[in-house]
Amino acid sequence: MEYSPKLAAALLLALTSAMIVTAQNDDADYMVNAHNEVRAAVGVGPVTWDPIVAAYAQSFAEKRRADCQPILSPEGGPYGENIFRAPGTEWNAIDAVIYWASGKQYYEHATNT
Repeated sequence: MEYSPKLAAALLLALTSAMIVTAQNDDADYMVNAHNEVRAAVGVGPVTWDPIVAAYAQSFAEKRRADCQPILSPEGGPYGENIFRAPGTEWNAIDAVIYWASGKQYYEHATNT
């Protein structure tokens, strides 16, 4: 079967839409499971929740709470970062995963760019 970006995008949207229906709240398990479903669909291994990374992210998010500016941590911080911002809308953690996954079409796995 030949790879089709449009088919892959449609499957990804279907998968993430199904995750929205099954997600009941925004706790860590739902976020990790949502990421792992998308990762599995493209043959990438699972991630796990890391309380140290979560604490770092929460601390930096608290610093940005006052102005809500989508700014990466200084010098990129010690971890990779994805910023999700949806002003004026209702959203949840699964929406952030869907947004992250929608960027797949712009990612080149072979060069990690």
